[in-house]
Amino acid sequence: MGSYWVTLPALLLAACGARTAPDPGRGGAGVAGASAAPTASCQWQLGAPTSYPVGIGPACLAAGDLDGDGDLDLVGCNTNAGTLSVLLSSGGGVFAAPHSVAAVEPTAITIEDFDGDGLADVAVGNGNSCSVSVYRSLGGGELADAVTRPSGCYQTELVSRDFDGDGRLDLAAANGSSATLSVLLNQGPGFAPETAYDFGSRPSSLVAGDWNGDGRPDLAATSWGFLPQRDSSPVLGIFENLGEGRFFESALSEVGGTPEVLASGDFDADGRLDLALGQGFETQASIYLNQGAAGFAPAVNYTTGLSPIAMATGDLDADGRLDLVCANNRSSDLSVLLGVGRGTFAPSRTYAAVEQPSAMVLGDFDGDERLDIAVAGFGANAVGVFLGRCNRED
Repeated sequence: MGSYWVTLPALLLAACGARTAPDPGRGGAGVAGASAAPTASCQWQLGAPTSYPVGIGPACLAAGDLDGDGDLDLVGCNTNAGTLSVLLSSGGGVFAAPHSVAAVEPTAITIEDFDGDGLADVAVGNGNSCSVSVYRSLGGGELADAVTRPSGCYQTELVSRDFDGDGRLDLAAANGSSATLSVLLNQGPGFAPETAYDFGSRPSSLVAGDWNGDGRPDLAATSWGFLPQRDSSPVLGIFENLGEGRFFESALSEVGGTPEVLASGDFDADGRLDLALGQGFETQASIYLNQGAAGFAPAVNYTTGLSPIAMATGDLDADGRLDLVCANNRSSDLSVLLGVGRGTFAPSRTYAAVEQPSAMVLGDFDGDERLDIAVAGFGANAVGVFLGRCNRED
């Protein structure tokens, strides 16, 4: 497929054992909304969380403006309860008591405007029901009944991009039980039947981005391995977008450990998307810098809390450099790694989180043009909202 992808496997194999961790559902390894354009760096601080009770077993989380009031709302997936919890923003980083929406076995979520009406809709992976449902927004925070399409089984991640270049947002799912990736193209209205791509191992996380610079969003997935009927090992795979929503697995490399979650961003500000990887049973995040035609550089590792299960990137301290946040399931805390330039990060800062974090999303929830953090706590049956504070350095 060209030198860019030919060199990628060898470079990743050189980093075997390097580890990383939206989304056991995992749905919230992303950024909703945007922070202000950086004007000066600041002393960044994270406030104590405000906790909002939700249903049993929240496993994924996403943010979007469901009611059209300009504020970001939250939707959590309660896998064990078979419901969604909708938390509408009251403004100022405060949320109303959640209301429940019936679901099946929600394990992954993303929020986007799929029908082009200006309102954010909700797409959910239905776990062992082997399907994906889309809930259209009716306005005022109300959702229509789900429209469901067959998909692979037990979605661990759901992402949305315009994969076929027709101006409509499509869906891609990582299917943990089926060991496949599913792509569902938006036909406006509704979605086409899935196109499934064999991953050869159980995918644990999925991100979309243009890694080869051709203007089309590609897919990157990582896996746990552990597929009894196959000779499988933990891997990182790149699926190149060939156009018209078709994909080709152009690189597949063993990475070792138990890869749990991926995130992406241009960490070294060279115009190319890089990757961050979190490991399920370790205390490590690994950064792979995209070198263009030379592929990805070997991993650089950073210490985190135990079992990073969700990761997100954003400019928390308004210095123009991307930072990295890890939600750590087994240590019930957050690790914040502030970017210091050239794709490197300062040692992590640790903040107590809700019990057993399972998903996370960044967004400007209080309207101060600074990124905040929302975390789903599987053990707490709650969502914790942490407001970021940025004191200017004069």
